[in-house]
Amino acid sequence: MVTFVFDGTFEGLLTAIFDFYEQKPGKVQLIDAARFQPTILGDETDITSDETKANRVWNGLKKKLSPDWQQRFYKAFLAETPEIFQHLFDFACYVFDNAKGVEDNYGHASVIAIAQADRSVNRERHRMKAFIRFQETKDGIFYAPIEPDFNVLPLIAGFFKNRYADQKWIIYDLKRHYGLYYDLEKVTAIQLDHTPELKDGKTFLADDLTHDKEHLYGLLWNDYFKSTNIPARKNMKLHIRHVPKRYWKYLTEKQDMEKLFFIAIVPPKNVSDEITAIKQDFADRFSSSRALKVLPHITLKAPFKMPESKRAGLLQWFGKLDLKSPTFEIELNGFGAFDNPENPVIFVRPTPSAALEKLQAVLLDKVSNLLPKSVGRTDTYFHPHMTVAYRDLTRENFEKAWAEYQHRAFSASFLADAIYLLEHDGTKWNIVATLPL
Repeated sequence: MVTFVFDGTFEGLLTAIFDFYEQKPGKVQLIDAARFQPTILGDETDITSDETKANRVWNGLKKKLSPDWQQRFYKAFLAETPEIFQHLFDFACYVFDNAKGVEDNYGHASVIAIAQADRSVNRERHRMKAFIRFQETKDGIFYAPIEPDFNVLPLIAGFFKNRYADQKWIIYDLKRHYGLYYDLEKVTAIQLDHTPELKDGKTFLADDLTHDKEHLYGLLWNDYFKSTNIPARKNMKLHIRHVPKRYWKYLTEKQDMEKLFFIAIVPPKNVSDEITAIKQDFADRFSSSRALKVLPHITLKAPFKMPESKRAGLLQWFGKLDLKSPTFEIELNGFGAFDNPENPVIFVRPTPSAALEKLQAVLLDKVSNLLPKSVGRTDTYFHPHMTVAYRDLTRENFEKAWAEYQHRAFSASFLADAIYLLEHDGTKWNIVATLPL
């Protein structure tokens, strides 16, 4: 037996068929180069893909096969299994060596194998069309990584081009290291030198790569999915039959969405109103409005993530905290700044307080027992402050504002009699729990 080693492409397969009839070597085993393992006594022939030879074979098959079977032949090839390559080779020889119509002989092993492979690839194509979920990246391209069992990208390009004609998108096959890119005009095949990092081995991008609103879209879709679900009619057996578990990694509604929380001291309304007026001044005169999205506060525990499924447990933990801290007075006096090169911050400055330092240290100890990985440098190097401008404060505007605010007087005081747990809903921070001191 002679072994034909081809490059794994459709063109290479058709070239192998041409070379078989040209060389007439007898019985042939066809194998792709990626799986081939040479043997000492093996009789191998390397097949070099040739477009002219491939076209002659394909035109010959088109004369003998119906359009439906031409499609079946190609889709079966996309299954990319060693067995199907051999069956396609044997099937083509069977078709060429016999009268027209032999493809209807389901008693032939290769005929039935190709029909079965065609059904499997069709099923995978249908599921990819249903289950692919895009995420918008920071540069405005919608990205969807996939890992299908079969090479179905060539079969879904037209569907997604028509369905999402008004947006740029990439569907990338992580298993086969190539993808499709739509630029609002045409779809082209691409290969990325570096694929974006995914979250926890899932098919979802890391938060720092996605558009700011992407997390909100996920939360809204999850809420919609839950609101339309009828628990009394839950039938997991039927559900899994229609949506097998191996596809759940693509579905937003199947992800345990992460919520963002932080713990802080929040001043009473009269002080909050004064601080908010200062934030508004930064928004009006220095184009820095980001701080207005969160109410005035002194952070005790920097923002941390928690799966939505553990939210109830977090609220219960917070409600049972015993910090052994009495109430104490907090005085605010003037302004301070973190003169970071890229992200400068201006804040109202609390007067140093031993009581505040002790409260934060005790709280951090409790948090580290619950969420050890969430404790970072910001927490351990505690620098109490009440932010009034950050993130969208440009370097130029920082210098203008700081030249004024570093000499500006401000004083206020309030009783710290509680700490607060805040949660981000996708657009703003909300107080979700209060713990009196």
